[in-house]
Amino acid sequence: MNRGFFIPQKHLLYMGAFQVEFKANKEADKDSGWYFLNHQWKSRADRVYYNYKGLKEEMDAAEDKRKAFSDYVDRFYEKNNTTVEECAEKFQKAWDAVNDPIFEALQEVMEIRTKPFTAKCYMHTHGSSSPRYLDTRRMLTYYNQPVENVMSVVTHELIHFIYFEKWKEIFPEHERITYDSPYLQWCLSEVLVFSIERDERISKIVPTKDTGYGEWQRIIRFENGLQKNIFHHYFSLYEKNLAEKTSFADFLKFCWQDVQQFKDELKAK
Repeated sequence: MNRGFFIPQKHLLYMGAFQVEFKANKEADKDSGWYFLNHQWKSRADRVYYNYKGLKEEMDAAEDKRKAFSDYVDRFYEKNNTTVEECAEKFQKAWDAVNDPIFEALQEVMEIRTKPFTAKCYMHTHGSSSPRYLDTRRMLTYYNQPVENVMSVVTHELIHFIYFEKWKEIFPEHERITYDSPYLQWCLSEVLVFSIERDERISKIVPTKDTGYGEWQRIIRFENGLQKNIFHHYFSLYEKNLAEKTSFADFLKFCWQDVQQFKDELKAK
């Protein structure tokens, strides 16, 4: 199938603009921080404790650990709220310069025209992972990092938002719950984002800083005498797909079959 960018008739009616809005949001920061303190990967909690000095000792001594965490974040914002807001403003200015071309490139690469939306990017101060929420088009990113890192994180999450719109077209029978951890559909999306964000049409606008989950980099296959982790396994397939000008839909169908071999190693449902 030719890889030409086909726009279904129903999508031609979509009007409006895609946007990303950067904001400080203490409650969203708290919710994500608490989630990572209780994450299955201990490294996520370790990052929170590293960035929130003294938090672990306070929580160890507290009977109500959720309240102790909330009180700690409140005190952090009392001292640093202005800085967090200034970071959001700085990131907004940088993002606005690439907003239109990156949204156009993402849709071109994934061969879909989606209804325009406004994504909210909230600052988090705990320094652990940057989560995304598909249904509300929300994401979080660490406030104290270089602008180019934030641009990469936001692009990564936007890929997820648009990717799953494409996925719904191809696999309408897959339930919404499978788009999130720990389901195999979610695992595959995280692996494929590594490849998609390296597509030249995207990377020439926003270069990626993503290296993939460290926990999954140990998943190895030997191909043609070469050792490849799971991310580079799919990057090779992605490059082959581009060279052969296969449709993005057909690529996803192939990957869904291929990823079954990794299900146990990914600890997926």
